[in-house]
Amino acid sequence: MDQHFFHLQLRMLGMGLWLYAELIGDSPGPDHALRHLRPVRFRNEAEALRALTAAEVGTWSSFPHDGIHATLNRTKLRTLGFRGNF
Repeated sequence: MDQHFFHLQLRMLGMGLWLYAELIGDSPGPDHALRHLRPVRFRNEAEALRALTAAEVGTWSSFPHDGIHATLNRTKLRTLGFRGNF
């Protein structure tokens, strides 16, 4: 399974927390679906941290302010809640 390097950021927009995954590097082409992932909404930070643990990205007591750099495959992206045809 292909693995790609992502920068994950948790942002507060309105009343919700949104997890953004930005592809780092130029492994797939510029129009590849991994470059256009829709953010995932979480009710609170604890829910987002549980999703990271379930996807085996790592375990944190709070989300780092500078984000998380992680190597993810399709299964881990889906476990985090990202959807799409990738």
